[in-house]
Amino acid sequence: MKTKIDKILYIIVLLTALFVLSQCQIKKQALPSDPYDSIFQITKADYCDNAPECYYGSKGLTFGNKLAEKIKYFPPYTYPLIILNLDKLAYAVSIHESNGCNSYVARMYNNCHGIRRNGTWQHYVSKEDSFNDFKEIWSKYYKKFPDYELADKYSGGDRTNEWLNNVTKIYNETI
Repeated sequence: MKTKIDKILYIIVLLTALFVLSQCQIKKQALPSDPYDSIFQITKADYCDNAPECYYGSKGLTFGNKLAEKIKYFPPYTYPLIILNLDKLAYAVSIHESNGCNSYVARMYNNCHGIRRNGTWQHYVSKEDSFNDFKEIWSKYYKKFPDYELADKYSGGDRTNEWLNNVTKIYNETI
């Protein structure tokens, strides 16, 4: 049999939970209708063609199919769970692109990141200039840790999965 104190604590916890729930319902943004919307940026049009079929799955792609379609190439373990460190990313990309500035292009042009402009290799005075240019380009045009889409854009579609996996692995192993 529960003691009186246990019963009082149970009631307090229950009332607190009800209060928190009521506050979340008042502030709609605090309790999203679908938590995956903010993560995967799926619009309502992505769920299905119209609302009734969406719940029964009798027409078009359901939300679950759309979600699976969006994440099938992006296993969650490939993404670092920290804020982007441009120095680490520049290092990781230089290792993948030029074996740490040791490839022919890197040695000839001081281009450690495989940067091209107008279809030709970019020439740099020093390797530091290559690193600085990479960080400037990435922060201006890419702005976040590479996902498949950004890796495809940066690599020009050349072995995108390999590029993403190698850069991610090197980034995560770098201290």
